Amino acid sequence: IVDNCVFRNNRCESLSIYNTTERDSGNTEDEHVVKNSLFVNNQATCIKLIEQSKRQINIYNCIFEGNEAITAAESAAQGTIITGGTSGITNIVNCIIRNNKNNVAADADWKNAIVSLHNSTVKLINSLVINNSCAQLCIYAGGEIYNSTIANNEGGIFGAEFASYIN
Repeated sequence: IVDNCVFRNNRCESLSIYNTTERDSGNTEDEHVVKNSLFVNNQATCIKLIEQSKRQINIYNCIFEGNEAITAAESAAQGTIITGGTSGITNIVNCIIRNNKNNVAADADWKNAIVSLHNSTVKLINSLVINNSCAQLCIYAGGEIYNSTIANNEGGIFGAEFASYIN
C-alpha cells in the first residue's frame, strides 16, 4: 500500500509503481493500492501505475498535477500519467489529473497520451481530467470511463473499439 505519500519534483526516466504479485481471483489481499497521494511537478518519460499479467492495482483519491514528459515513449502504453498493463486490472477512482504536459514526439500518437488506459481492464471512475496539454493524444481510452469529467484539455481523445464510456 502506498498511502498519503508525496512524489514531488523528481526527474527520472520512469517513476513507476508496479504490482508484481499474482492475483488470486477474488482475493482482495492480492490487490495493490495507491491512495490519498500527490504526484506533482515530476519530469519523466512516464509515471507508471501499472499491474502485470493477472494482477490488480487500485488508485484512489490521488492528484496528478504539473507533471511533464521529457522524453518520447519507446513502447506501448507509456502515458505521461497513468498506464494500464496486460491482462490484470487497474482501477483509477476519484482522482484529479490536471495541468500535465506531454509535447515530446513519439512514433505513434497513443504512446504519449496524458492518460493511457491501455486495455479493456483499465477503468477511470469518478475522476477529473482537466487543463492538460499534449501534442498528440490527451487520452487513449482502451478501457472504460465511468462518470468522469474530461474538460479543457489540448490534444485528441481516442477510444479503442472495445472501450466503454458511461455517465
